[in-house]
Amino acid sequence: MDSFRHYLCGLQGAYVQLERAGPDACQGWLVFVQDDYLTLRAPEGGDLHLPLHHIRSVSRFPPPDPYPLQAGDNRPPQTFAELLSLNQGRHVRLYHAGPEVTVGILRESGADHLVLEVATDEIVGFARFHVRSLYVPSSASALFPAESPESSQGR
Repeated sequence: MDSFRHYLCGLQGAYVQLERAGPDACQGWLVFVQDDYLTLRAPEGGDLHLPLHHIRSVSRFPPPDPYPLQAGDNRPPQTFAELLSLNQGRHVRLYHAGPEVTVGILRESGADHLVLEVATDEIVGFARFHVRSLYVPSSASALFPAESPESSQGR
């Protein structure tokens, strides 16, 4: 994984398409590569965080727009677990098991699980290993964009 991570570090700042198992693909600017995850800036401005073990391939693409700079683009937490803890209490979109997506407030981030409070005030738990990505929008209204950063693109 270290040589793959090193390759990804060389692509920081580039517009890329990431593919995972199945027909899944997403595009955006590769903002950060950390120990066990990377951050992809979606064209609508939110950040998509993907664990490295779910990424199958990375391809460079021509960007559709200039890089969307955001205030506070500081270095993110080193691990995916730290990132999850940092986003507790925020509205997120969680991608897991196949094409499943759950939107809600991240209430808890344990060593092996996550807990989300969804719109119906239901509390839902997830095994952290099955989390394919975490989308943190730049604003709460961006939770439901016209096109998801997780949608199959470029296929």
